[in-house]
Amino acid sequence: MLSGKIKVQSDSIKTTARIKYLPDDEGNYIPKSMTVFDRPTFMPDGWELSDNLDSDRKGKRGKSSQPDNEENRRKSFARARNNLFDLLLCTPSLDSFVTLTFSPDEVNRGDYTEIVKRISVWLDNRVRRHGLQYVLVPEYHKDGESVHFHGLMNFGSLSTARAINQKEGSRYFGKPLKDNKGRPIYNISDFPFGHTTVIPIDGENGREACAKYCYKYIIKSGGQKVGGRYYLSGGKLGRPKYEYIDFDFDGVEAKEINVGGFMKMKRVNL
Repeated sequence: MLSGKIKVQSDSIKTTARIKYLPDDEGNYIPKSMTVFDRPTFMPDGWELSDNLDSDRKGKRGKSSQPDNEENRRKSFARARNNLFDLLLCTPSLDSFVTLTFSPDEVNRGDYTEIVKRISVWLDNRVRRHGLQYVLVPEYHKDGESVHFHGLMNFGSLSTARAINQKEGSRYFGKPLKDNKGRPIYNISDFPFGHTTVIPIDGENGREACAKYCYKYIIKSGGQKVGGRYYLSGGKLGRPKYEYIDFDFDGVEAKEINVGGFMKMKRVNL
């Protein structure tokens, strides 16, 4: 059996179009979008250019054609946004919206490296022992230094208890908390670093709505990584599937986008 990718000596294996498939709520993959270029661009999964050809191509470009740091950051941010949304939409078992807030008594909330080091042990333990799946987006508090996380997890992997109203003097003191849509709020009972909330997702397109909500936080960063990362993820997460085909660029009715000044692209939802 072959291992790794198959190396080819030319671009002949490339195609002009790629169709993205995402799973529906039953796990069936259906076509969602197609991206088409005016020349062969996509390398199908399992193939790659030979090292010699790739090196020659890079040498011919010259330094002047290399993207600057700002362009690299822009592309990195765009990839992170798209990858995040794909992870969220391709994993139907991510059925709960979570917020993780850190206590200053337990961890230095402004030290992202320490936070990730501490929380990763807890996350990895739950992945191995309880099948946790998670996607977490870091965000700064209003003070611009302390960090907390928003994201999605699979409820069944968590130890939870109903969140109780602790505000003395409130007419609802001591009663189970609900969000503004009437959904029950839970706490993760064995989270050792601070306060948590867990809200099970319900309703039609609930997961997509929460995916967009998480997506909002990465957009708010404006391309700036919190602690060097756009998001954390772990567990058995789903991925899109792709089909690579040749398609007539002029036959696609969509907006034409100039890419890099030397090629054209169109994208259409299916």
